[in-house]
Amino acid sequence: MRIIFISILISILPIAHSTAAPRVIADIAPVHGLVARVMMGIGTPALLVEPGASAHNFSLSPSNTKALARAAVVFWVGEPLTPWLKKPIENVAKNAKSVELLSLSEKFLLPVRTSHKHGHTHQHGHSLENFDAHAWLDPKIGSYWLKIIAESLSVIDPKNSAKYRENAEVGQLQIESSLMELFKKLGPLEDVPIAAYHDAYQYLEHRFSLKFVGAIADGDAAPPSARRIAELRKRLNQYEAFCILTEPQYPSQLIQSISSKNYVRLGIIDPLGKDIPTGPGFYTAFLKSIGNSLSSCM
Repeated sequence: MRIIFISILISILPIAHSTAAPRVIADIAPVHGLVARVMMGIGTPALLVEPGASAHNFSLSPSNTKALARAAVVFWVGEPLTPWLKKPIENVAKNAKSVELLSLSEKFLLPVRTSHKHGHTHQHGHSLENFDAHAWLDPKIGSYWLKIIAESLSVIDPKNSAKYRENAEVGQLQIESSLMELFKKLGPLEDVPIAAYHDAYQYLEHRFSLKFVGAIADGDAAPPSARRIAELRKRLNQYEAFCILTEPQYPSQLIQSISSKNYVRLGIIDPLGKDIPTGPGFYTAFLKSIGNSLSSCM
């Protein structure tokens, strides 16, 4: 009987091992939410840049490095957003499949429109430096990324390919529903002038025909110059009223000083969704949060 039990146990073990989900890492919370949606019911991806941390100059912890070394797939926006991640992917996660989402989505990308450029080049020699990296803020691109994620996971985990694709299709329907709600909410406000602390919202402007009139800072990290502030103040004060989009970490005093008018409204938006719970429902909750912030400001 003992021999029979051992034989049965040995025959079961490979099956249990073969059904284990691949180890998957996503760089930022919006990407993690999309990956979690595709992996729902199969496994849970790890998140590299925790909510509240800067995606532009993040420092890897020992646990991050260990997770990268064990990863089967790394989904990341791309080098223009996280230039510090390229070498760890090449050197630490060298056995993982690297899926750089920007490089697979060029037909949807918008050019950087400020003088600031990150100056990074795609690892295969193709330049991404002129593209705006904040592409996840366009729901259509988020929907497209679901398909890329499902197909990428299907290659390394073909036994679950049908489930990955099914999950992606459900996620796309959810995004489409959120998109319709956003059009209803933001459509009547397309003539309201909008400024921002830094120019991270071009994809929202493009998708919903919003009226963007300028950014305070030139780039993601550089502080604004006195000349730039004066130019933007002059431009904004031509309008009866306007909305300024900012993020929790930026100084509200500086933003409010841009205008001498009393009818300026501030909209607080975190492009990484700091206060939204991570998981399969993240991305649609993220879109709803942005819609609420924009409509209340405008």
